[in-house]
Amino acid sequence: MTMKRSRSIKGNRYTPDQDIESMSGAIGSLFKAPSPRKVLPVTLLFSVLGSLVIFYPLHDQYLNGFLILFLPALFASLATTPLAKSVGGTMYSRRSTLLATIVLFLMLIALSFGRLLVEVFDVSRIHVLTYAFAVILWARHLILLTLSHHSHRKIFFASANQTMMGILLVFLILPGWTNIDILLALLFCSSFLLGSMFYTIQMGGPMRQSFGASQLALTRAMMDHMTEGGKAGKGMLERFFGGFSEEMDVPIEIASFRRPGQDKPKILLVLPGVHPGPFGTLGASDLSTKLEGHLQDLADHIYVPHGTTGHDLNLARSSDCTKIAKWVRNALHGLEYSDQAGIAVRFDREAKVLAQVIGNGVFLTGTFSPKATDDIEASVGDWIYKTVELESELTPVVMDAHNSIIRGSGSVYWGTDKAKELFEVMTKGSRDAVASPRDRFKLGYSEVRKFSIEKHGIGPKGIQAMVFEVQGTLSAYLMFDGNNMTRGLRELIMSEITDLVDQAEVMTSDNHIVNAIIGGINPVGCKADRKKLATVSRKLIQQAIQDLEPMEASVTTGTIRRVKVFGHGSTVRMTTVINAGLATLLPSAATSISLSLAFSLLSGFVLDLLL
Repeated sequence: MTMKRSRSIKGNRYTPDQDIESMSGAIGSLFKAPSPRKVLPVTLLFSVLGSLVIFYPLHDQYLNGFLILFLPALFASLATTPLAKSVGGTMYSRRSTLLATIVLFLMLIALSFGRLLVEVFDVSRIHVLTYAFAVILWARHLILLTLSHHSHRKIFFASANQTMMGILLVFLILPGWTNIDILLALLFCSSFLLGSMFYTIQMGGPMRQSFGASQLALTRAMMDHMTEGGKAGKGMLERFFGGFSEEMDVPIEIASFRRPGQDKPKILLVLPGVHPGPFGTLGASDLSTKLEGHLQDLADHIYVPHGTTGHDLNLARSSDCTKIAKWVRNALHGLEYSDQAGIAVRFDREAKVLAQVIGNGVFLTGTFSPKATDDIEASVGDWIYKTVELESELTPVVMDAHNSIIRGSGSVYWGTDKAKELFEVMTKGSRDAVASPRDRFKLGYSEVRKFSIEKHGIGPKGIQAMVFEVQGTLSAYLMFDGNNMTRGLRELIMSEITDLVDQAEVMTSDNHIVNAIIGGINPVGCKADRKKLATVSRKLIQQAIQDLEPMEASVTTGTIRRVKVFGHGSTVRMTTVINAGLATLLPSAATSISLSLAFSLLSGFVLDLLL
């Protein structure tokens, strides 16, 4: 699909839930490095500039300066990856090449200041060069502690190789040095290495005090998981989540739709009471794909909409997805099916609901669009569920369409005006749906999966469409495998399909796998062409209408025991701690580099006095 420039989701500050998504995406996007072939010309340029800065107008030393700067950078590009991997760290040639070039730019800045010292105080160029190489040791050590391995001892040689090679070349190539110069070089390096260690202690304080975990180890695991995917970093992150999570019993519902006379469902709708987060493939993220992997032998299609759950109900471990699948597998036995369904009805105020009786269930799909909201909290959904169940004597299937968001849009919490509005609209919609005519129904299905997370903000399940027909009236349920929608996209899609069906709703699955991009927050419509998404939606509805066939339905509900979820308030607490850690970054960096500078200069001054 054709791409347009990304659309921002403008609004207020991020909510705590959105903070986690944004930070995870931003961390994962660090060091998605270009190829070494693209970086090498920049390395050459910085080496030439650095040589000119420090040796001008000594023309006979330009080549020496170039070699002193370029060869260590080239050596570090080649040596850092195997050195890091030899101690169990994570590193790639792209990252090591980019890192060597970034710190070479820092050297260029340090050499520029050093040149002033050469001119004003007649400082030795040897001292300036060795000092600049010591400065980059500070930067390389911090970056590799984050990217590769959290042990100072194990990562030392991977951190120090560019500095060691550079200082060695200074003493091999440049004349006039003494043993004092070697001693000063060691003092400079020691000062900046100790400064980097101080910085990591300061930076990791909030996380260590609140969760007993290493900020560096967690950041590295998050980086690995977001950039490599799969199992990378997953074990450490899920163990961390498990450390503060709590076991709960969570509700679950399924709706099975099968052809008359057949046992295997055509469509199996699964609605577990867990939130499809936190991000990447951790916990319940990519829940629809995980459940499809477990249940694909049971039904032709697996349909996993978003229920009334918030981030406190994120699964702490992916393995609990198997508990969900096991419950579904057992629940399919002995279901009683009905071929009756009611005509779908809408009831729209500030909140809006599409309500329809299908089999023994009443399906309620709610939204506030075009007003922006995030999740509907579980307590609100439970209030609606119990009221509708009591009034209708049917099994409610309460779904959050999750289809309009801006930055800072909050969830629907118990006791708020939004919660009361949603309750009134959904219960009124339920009563209207129960009173609407019922008859035998047909169901058609279509899907398309030709999307990517980076380009379209849509997960592996793509877009799924279900269309019901009752007494000649059509109702459509269109679900995008993404995390919410940019404001107004739902209305654009609805306008595109309004002539095809009598009622419709556009939903997202709230799949948090799509947050593994720069910025983290990646709603449907933020990157992909909105008009093309509307066109694809229209085609899917048309295909689902062509697929209409007689169907039976059965809805059942139950409880999954002892599932580990984040627990009440954990997301806010974790966000607060991470923000506290981020707030110390600049002050700690300034303190660290200042102490390193002061200690190294003082050491040099004292050594000069003594000798």
